[in-house]
Amino acid sequence: MTDQEKAIIEERRKENAIKTLFYNRYFAIRYISAAYLFVNLYWAAVLYMTQDYLAMLVPVAMLVFAGLTMWEQFKMFTRNQEQAKTTYRFYQTVIGVNSILALVTLTGQIGFLYPFLQDTQQSIIALLLVQGVGILLAVWILSKLNRINKNADKQYLRLKQYLAAHE
Repeated sequence: MTDQEKAIIEERRKENAIKTLFYNRYFAIRYISAAYLFVNLYWAAVLYMTQDYLAMLVPVAMLVFAGLTMWEQFKMFTRNQEQAKTTYRFYQTVIGVNSILALVTLTGQIGFLYPFLQDTQQSIIALLLVQGVGILLAVWILSKLNRINKNADKQYLRLKQYLAAHE
């Protein structure tokens, strides 16, 4: 291997390291988005098995939106990142949908969206806990996205240190 080939390989390694540092800013967001995707997939599958096709609209719509979010996150493996607008809208939607679902749960109408659950106090409490956790995670992700957009996140500080040391 010539010195020129070694230099090219080293330059590619540096560029990939920088892309990875940029990409890792969204690490938690990618995994939580994947969790939302699979929760909605499971919910839609259970509703399909219970033949509650109208109620499937909610999890299927959220599943598609989560898929678009995952696609946007996949495209973030670059040095020149744009703001994650789809991801931001998805988590705003998660807050809205979970809030509406909590209201539906509180009104005792869980049979329509959750026909696989019995209408008991334990089921209502469990659903409210799940919806509350969903809302809290979405709020946390939105604040994380705001920090990333302002370059005020911890990973960006590491990125700046790496760039200062290697460029």
